[in-house]
Amino acid sequence: MKKLLALILLSSLSIAQGENIKFSLSCEVTGQVLIETKDGKATTYTSYKDEIQNGDLFNIEFDFFKYINSYDLMFSAEKLYFIGAINSDDSEGIDTGLRFRNKSRLFDAGMWLDGIRYELLLRRYFKNDYELMFSEGISIGKTTRTLTANCMNMPSEYDEMISEIKAFDKDKWGNSKP
Repeated sequence: MKKLLALILLSSLSIAQGENIKFSLSCEVTGQVLIETKDGKATTYTSYKDEIQNGDLFNIEFDFFKYINSYDLMFSAEKLYFIGAINSDDSEGIDTGLRFRNKSRLFDAGMWLDGIRYELLLRRYFKNDYELMFSEGISIGKTTRTLTANCMNMPSEYDEMISEIKAFDKDKWGNSKP
C-alpha cells in the first residue's frame, strides 16, 4: 500500500513539474536599419555604435515548459538585448514559424499611444533553414530598429516544441499570416 501511494505521489509530482525542451539556434545578421525622428526630421543608421553588425552571428536560446493544461516558452538573444516569453494564454500561431509581440501602452502629451516594444518573427523558408525579422522600439521619440537574419540548421527540438504548442493551440494555427 505504501509503495502504491509513493508511486502515485511521484507520478503526479513529475506531471506537475512538466516537460522541458531546451535548445539554441544560431543566426547571421543579413541586414538592419535604425531610424529615428527628431524635430520633424528622420535620421537613419545601419547599426548601433559598437553593437551587432551585418554579418555577425548571434544565438537565440529557447526554453519550453509543457504542463498538463498549459505551456511557457521563453527565449532570449543576448546580443540583441532581447528576452521574450509566450504562454498558452497569449500565443499567436502562424503556419510557417513563430511570432512574438510585446505591446505597450504609453501616455504621452495628454493621450494614450499604443506601440510595439518588440516583435520577433521566425519563418521557415527551406527545409530546416529559417529567416528572422526582429523589430524594437516602434514609438515616436525612440530609435526603431528592424533587423533581419538567416538562421540555418534549426534543431529538431524546434519541431518537437511547435508540435506541442499546436496541440494546445489548435484553433490559433493556420489562421494568421506573418
